Amino acid sequence: MRKSLMALIAIGLVCGLTGGASAHIGETVFLLFEVSEADLADIDLRDGSVSDWEDVFGEAPILPTDMYADPTVGDGAQYDPADLDYRIWTGWNENLNQVWFAMERVDNVYFGREYDGASPWNYEAIECMLDGDHTGGDYTGSANEDWTDEEKTLNNNRHAQQYIAVADDPSGRHVFYLGAGAEWVNELPYADGGGVSVGDGPTQSIIEFFCTPFDDLIWNSPDDSVASNLVDGLIIGFQISCPDTDQGPGQDRAFHTLSGQAATWRYAERFVDARLVGTGALDNPLLSSHLFGFFCIIWLGWVMTAPVRQSLLALVPLALLLATLLATGSRTPILASALAAGWLILCCWNARSAILVGLGFACLAALLMLFPESLLNRGTSYRLEIWQLALDKIAVHPWLGHGFDAPLAILVPGIGYWFREPHSFFLGVLYYTGIIGAALWLSMHLLALWTCWKHRSDTYFTIAGALVVYGIGAGLAEGGGILARPKEHWFLTWIPLALVTALNIGRKLREKA
Repeated sequence: MRKSLMALIAIGLVCGLTGGASAHIGETVFLLFEVSEADLADIDLRDGSVSDWEDVFGEAPILPTDMYADPTVGDGAQYDPADLDYRIWTGWNENLNQVWFAMERVDNVYFGREYDGASPWNYEAIECMLDGDHTGGDYTGSANEDWTDEEKTLNNNRHAQQYIAVADDPSGRHVFYLGAGAEWVNELPYADGGGVSVGDGPTQSIIEFFCTPFDDLIWNSPDDSVASNLVDGLIIGFQISCPDTDQGPGQDRAFHTLSGQAATWRYAERFVDARLVGTGALDNPLLSSHLFGFFCIIWLGWVMTAPVRQSLLALVPLALLLATLLATGSRTPILASALAAGWLILCCWNARSAILVGLGFACLAALLMLFPESLLNRGTSYRLEIWQLALDKIAVHPWLGHGFDAPLAILVPGIGYWFREPHSFFLGVLYYTGIIGAALWLSMHLLALWTCWKHRSDTYFTIAGALVVYGIGAGLAEGGGILARPKEHWFLTWIPLALVTALNIGRKLREKA
């Protein structure tokens, strides 16, 4: 039975850390690697240097040899480092929901300084296009002759977007979204950039910026617009172009493009494909803390229920995991672990329970005395604001919810980025499935706990029940993607419920035998 339990946990771990796959168009899939928020904080968009990009991102992943010269533009000039040379960095971040770019250009003839704020595509620039949900199609609406002018405005850049960035901009904005709604899409938290040019013949220019892809951009309503949900493994439509205006503004000598396709400003299916590669859950202390807490509860359950010798041996991994959990600085799994410990105390109610109660109070007192700021001075981490905004969205469709595949984007004023989850499993269930779905969700957990309580004389049911309690506690202030691809949050809901189900099935099969 012990082996069966460990096998189930191992299967759950594999499932939880396995990313999804997606079909793609074309032979080459470019990789965009995630960069942590801590590393992005080291990027200065206005320092006129790419040295910080080299430190954070490493070598530039896109070079002129990755680009195609459009033969229909200007002279159709191929790559010539004596005429124009460049390096391009790319990256993304899930929490910020942004795609980051930097470009270093060395140009023998440079017309970027003539830019006066109009038509940035006519100057030395970098163009990038993003199709976050990989829908393709005419994303400007210009090819649909049956649409009214109002319909064309509404659908212009709605499901894919084009951005252009320049090094020299009198407004200091440097990055421009080319579609309706530019007055807010070009501003924080959606886009920002910097740039500079130095020298003459050749001129070195630096362009640095980030932008936001949207699955549904409503030009006159940022509150109703839905930014793309950037996650590890997602394949997006992606395009970069680099004009070279050697003859003057708007007079391209060469036009280098990543896709090698014409009219990418209109048709998103002509983009290349890029796969988002994440850093992994364990790179994030808040997410990894839930995994550490999960296995901490398993070993604590072992300490509480195993024979004395095994119980003493289990103290070693328990202590290591507990120290690691505390080191993450995350408060939610600590609270959840305390709730799970309470379950174990009630189920076992022996001398070890009394010892655990004493140790719990001693640890709490030590934390308050030695590290009070870890518990008292960090506030709510915007949880109350996020929950209120989530409840406002839930109130729109309270009974049946918005649907499993409904997008969710919560923008807390003054923070500067989107939240993709309500930071509460229960609120996530309410948002996606409504009150009816939430009632079923609660019923599953109550039934699992009742089953474990009835069979609490069985060690494995006791531990499985503790994991369910841990998941409920951690889920009160974390998560919300209830049916997303297998990920670390599954350790809080689906894996504990699956363990209880497996144990109950095994019990019934043994009874029949």
